[in-house]
Amino acid sequence: MKTMIFCFLLSLGTAITLLGQNTPADLKSEADFMTALMKMARYPRSAQQAGKVAKVYVNFSVETNGHIGNVNVLNENAVDPAFSVAVKQLMSKLPDQKPAYAGAYVLPIIFELEGQNGKTEQPKEGQPLDVPSGQTLLNELVVVAYK
Repeated sequence: MKTMIFCFLLSLGTAITLLGQNTPADLKSEADFMTALMKMARYPRSAQQAGKVAKVYVNFSVETNGHIGNVNVLNENAVDPAFSVAVKQLMSKLPDQKPAYAGAYVLPIIFELEGQNGKTEQPKEGQPLDVPSGQTLLNELVVVAYK
């Protein structure tokens, strides 16, 4: 009887451990995703030369096979077209993600300029973005260029 109870508890513990390992997560907890973004993000040259800054909200999905698709700039009418192009190019270059991260996301990307005096020019806060229902808002990515 003690052996049977021990086997039951052991199998229950194993099942709980396996379930915990298979719990789906989202990209907020994926360091490799943010590292890839930071390495590949570029400030648009024309916007940099013109002294423009922006906060771009990009909506995208991770498909069940891990592919990133359905990329859309949510505030495209409020930012310089160079920022929209740069963000779409960035998203198209990202590697596939883990299928467990399948879902819809919104990523805020802030483009800032730093002057020779070390002072940073940041975009002015506009209308707060309403994140579409069922989508996860990720942490901001900040891209800094120099004047």
